[in-house]
Amino acid sequence: MLRLKVLQDALVEKNRELDRANKELAKKREELLALSRTDGLTGLYNRRCFEERLSEEFARSRRYQSPLSLVMLDIDHFKRINDTFGHVFGDQVLKAVAQTTRARLREVDMLARYGGEEFIALLPETAPQDALKVCERVREAIAALGVEHVGADGRPQQVRLTASLGVATVPSPDLETAEALLRAADAGLYAAKGAGRNRVQQHVP
Repeated sequence: MLRLKVLQDALVEKNRELDRANKELAKKREELLALSRTDGLTGLYNRRCFEERLSEEFARSRRYQSPLSLVMLDIDHFKRINDTFGHVFGDQVLKAVAQTTRARLREVDMLARYGGEEFIALLPETAPQDALKVCERVREAIAALGVEHVGADGRPQQVRLTASLGVATVPSPDLETAEALLRAADAGLYAAKGAGRNRVQQHVP
């Protein structure tokens, strides 16, 4: 009986150890998944994760004929900022723009770093006029942003930023695929750049 009790106690302890190990493994798996979906610098979602979500949201929009807006945002003259103040400061700028933009979006909206100084956002249940208002709010917030740079002489300097944005919305008769929606927002972004920067350009069917 004593031997049986010892074996039972040992089994209980082994089960506890196994349970702890399984929980630790699940936690590590979640951390790895989060890392694979996140941009290391800004903490936003990365491009791969965004493209997965775009497919889902586009399919949902088509099924229910609900509006879905896509925004592309690019920091104006970012190369000049990097060349003038260095890449470390450029990283600060990217983080500041990411935080400022995220703060102007709803919880249900998805913001991702698309590459370089380009960001992309999905706004579910957002019609063209509402999307335009959101974009203007983001643009104004970035234009009001001052990122502090401390020079070699120790003097702080407020560096001003601006951004250009392109936005497109479905349902739209000329945007039949998620790729077409993405291209339309991208074309809007380049039109905003070409029109002088620090502005929003909306896709018109």
